[in-house]
Amino acid sequence: MPGVGRASRWIVLVEGASDRAALLALAARDGRDLAAAGVEIVSMDGVTNTRAFARHYGPGGDDLRLAGLYDAPEEEFVRRGLAAAGLPVAGRPAAGLPAAGHSGAGHSGAGHSEARVSEALQVGSRDPDALARLGFFRCTRDLEDELIRAVGIDQVEAVIEANGEGRSLRLLTQMPAQAGWTREELLRRFMTSQSGRKARYAQLLVDAAPADRVPAPLRDLLAWVCDAPPREEGAAR
Repeated sequence: MPGVGRASRWIVLVEGASDRAALLALAARDGRDLAAAGVEIVSMDGVTNTRAFARHYGPGGDDLRLAGLYDAPEEEFVRRGLAAAGLPVAGRPAAGLPAAGHSGAGHSGAGHSEARVSEALQVGSRDPDALARLGFFRCTRDLEDELIRAVGIDQVEAVIEANGEGRSLRLLTQMPAQAGWTREELLRRFMTSQSGRKARYAQLLVDAAPADRVPAPLRDLLAWVCDAPPREEGAAR
């Protein structure tokens, strides 16, 4: 797991490098000092790692405050991972779930833990806002979709052109495999077709988004961690 500074108070869990790049770009654009706010943005290299990262940094591990960004199709992975780490995905106290590494007296370890996770999820899945109340914000489809809608197709294409990759985009549109694709589908494919391109354009498109069209999940997540009051003296970290 990535190490964090001693002054860290928040760990923001994101699926990959592009999510991290987008949040860092928006924080810089808005003049938010993440280091001063004690905020670390951590890429999990895949949403299926939510459980391991939440256990490491959350109540059963470093006991830091957790928040995050996720894609709607991956919500179940996030719910299960957070529940397994002891977070109240169903709106109940985190203590209602076994802490990481503890099975509970009189019960059989993993089986009991998984049963409690499933119980919490049955309730939490009926509450679409449960994760948002924990500071985990959902992209309607994924980050690329949010950014393309925020910036607009014409302007996204202009950003690509301005960064010297217009020819690559035009070549992609001429490929037989992409025949009949919409402009949005082509842009999504373009941004994911080369290593590092997703993260690069995540930053560029955040910078290009009009102030009143910044994707809500990004805006709300940064407000959640940067504007939150500090924990009370004596409370858990």
